[in-house]
Amino acid sequence: MNKIYKYILQEDTTLELPIHATILTVAAQGDDICIWISVNTAASISRIKRNFKTVPTGDLTPEDGKYIGTSFLYEGKLVFHTFEV
Repeated sequence: MNKIYKYILQEDTTLELPIHATILTVAAQGDDICIWISVNTAASISRIKRNFKTVPTGDLTPEDGKYIGTSFLYEGKLVFHTFEV
């Protein structure tokens, strides 16, 4: 059985997640940038640390980062991009 969990992201965020957790999306919710992750609750409870970096448009992106998604805050006046690093 899968459950979906939401986490609020900062500029640099480390989450300890089940090893087979799946990232669904990243988006703005109110004043926060959030990531939604699907977890199989029947699977192994082994966990790993996963790191995320969120940068505004115009900043440097992480060299080896895997792009996750883009979030628009304040009616698109601020735009942020999230990577798994």
